[in-house]
Amino acid sequence: MDTPDLRPLVDNLSANIDDVEEILAPLINTALSASTSKLPLLDKAKLYTLVTYAIESLLFSYLRLNGLDAKTHPVFAELTRVKQYFEKIKLAETSHVKRNATLDKAAAGRFIKHGLAGNDEYDRKRAEQQEQDKNGAKRKFEDMTERVGSHSRFEAMSKKMDADDAAEGIAKEADVTESDSKKKTKKSAPKKQKSDKAPRGHKAAFQALLQGPLPTEEEPKKKKRKSKGKQDT
Repeated sequence: MDTPDLRPLVDNLSANIDDVEEILAPLINTALSASTSKLPLLDKAKLYTLVTYAIESLLFSYLRLNGLDAKTHPVFAELTRVKQYFEKIKLAETSHVKRNATLDKAAAGRFIKHGLAGNDEYDRKRAEQQEQDKNGAKRKFEDMTERVGSHSRFEAMSKKMDADDAAEGIAKEADVTESDSKKKTKKSAPKKQKSDKAPRGHKAAFQALLQGPLPTEEEPKKKKRKSKGKQDT
């Protein structure tokens, strides 16, 4: 069995190491806090995570080059933890994009209106639609006004009819009361007794006035009683 030629792989590894040293040179030569002080919060988190991942990857590669089982080493667990931070950073970026991706209806309406401003047919249809809406609103308002007016007229008529009925009832009660009072006065008035005496003539009446006041009806009765008493004695 022929052994594979490892020289190309070694050359490739040497080139990759040179690239890593060149990339990490700015971070190694200066303090990491100085490099991250001017960065935004999200970019700062990305830089810290990438530097940690680079160091852990170099240690993982070093263990494998020395023939050790790197997957059972604590470095592998650290690499897994760093990868979880990558997912968290990605989630933070996408959630920010989703919040900004909400549709601004007012802005969209302005863009559409501005884009369709030169369309004569669209302008004509829009004007017709606005006119129809305006006429429809006017008709609804007139119908409501007419209904309210008819209702108020009907209510006024019903109130007037109720007032007329009440006045008519009061007048009837007054008539009944007046007729009852007349009947009571007629019943309570004494009846004049007709005199049994014959009417006097002018001469006799004059002679009676000269003689004095006329005797009342009770006087003859008294005289009669006296006369009866004398007869009994």
